[in-house]
Amino acid sequence: MEENKRATKGTEHTIASSKKIGGEFTKQENAPFIKERAEIWDKFYSAQEEKNKSLPQEKIKIILQDGREVEGISNVTTPYQVAEKHTKKSELKEFLVAKVIYSKKISETQVVNVEDEQQEENCSEKPKENFELWDLYRPLIGDCKIEFCNFETKEGKNTFWHSSAHLLGSAIENLFGAKLCIGPALEEGFYYDSFMGNYVIDPLNDYKKLEEKTK
Repeated sequence: MEENKRATKGTEHTIASSKKIGGEFTKQENAPFIKERAEIWDKFYSAQEEKNKSLPQEKIKIILQDGREVEGISNVTTPYQVAEKHTKKSELKEFLVAKVIYSKKISETQVVNVEDEQQEENCSEKPKENFELWDLYRPLIGDCKIEFCNFETKEGKNTFWHSSAHLLGSAIENLFGAKLCIGPALEEGFYYDSFMGNYVIDPLNDYKKLEEKTK
């Protein structure tokens, strides 16, 4: 089998035109780009946190799936807090994401909702309800209906696999210095394509080395 066939044959036009894939690769742990990216993230995260302090905090109405209406505070109350107070403890630990339909938004945030975007890509039909997938720890921003999703739901499973792909990507970046390409959630799981030159991961030996370092 031709070496790196998937990386070269499937993306020849990309390599030739933009050089986004390919080039030299050095296997290394904690590659410099990880630290640089973290510093950029911290900078923007701090700026967003400061901005959040000025967002309006007003009473909001939250309608649960069973029809009950409860109160919350905009930009303060999170779906997890709602679930913690108004659902069974046995169910709480199973929730992965919330489906939220806003009837009134008191404020708008500029956070990109990755799960919503990916859902549109993975579904041939748009959802009948105009809901948004909302992180359990992201404050609600207005009056809304809310439904909690576990792994048995399409939205919950997609969120779980999506997060799993990010964990996988983070692991191969930190352990090998891999250059991530694409890694969406699938119906049956997840994956992450990456560029690592001619290096091929040896699961058994690489795991043994990692285990020795953590002893």
